[in-house]
Amino acid sequence: MRPAAAPRILVDSSLWIEYYRPDGRRHRREAVRDALAQDRVATSAIILIEVLQGAMTLEAYDALRDDFAALHWLDLTRATAEQAARVGFDLRRRGETVPATDLMIAATALNHECRLWHLDDHFERIARVVPLQQQKFR
Repeated sequence: MRPAAAPRILVDSSLWIEYYRPDGRRHRREAVRDALAQDRVATSAIILIEVLQGAMTLEAYDALRDDFAALHWLDLTRATAEQAARVGFDLRRRGETVPATDLMIAATALNHECRLWHLDDHFERIARVVPLQQQKFR
């Protein structure tokens, strides 16, 4: 019997920024590097946009685009959008507001059964209302 494949990891832009910084925290960079080596890392349109728009030069933009082309792609579907909206609705009922982009990223991780790695408090709030598998790196 073949062991189950390790779950995919959706790396949020907050952690990608740390990964690409030369002075980024070593344990964070190594965790992403190890997941990349295991071919477990996925991305989505929103994360791609957030990372690429932050490139400082055209050369950096092209290099980032090439790096992200090698990752597993997670589509954003209508079901993902509806789930994101529902999570946002539920959070607002609790008096909390989370950016729509973070709601979409969390819903993408949920719908594709990925673990979400991040540095963003919003995802911990989301995980209080839905079973989001997430890890905030310290």
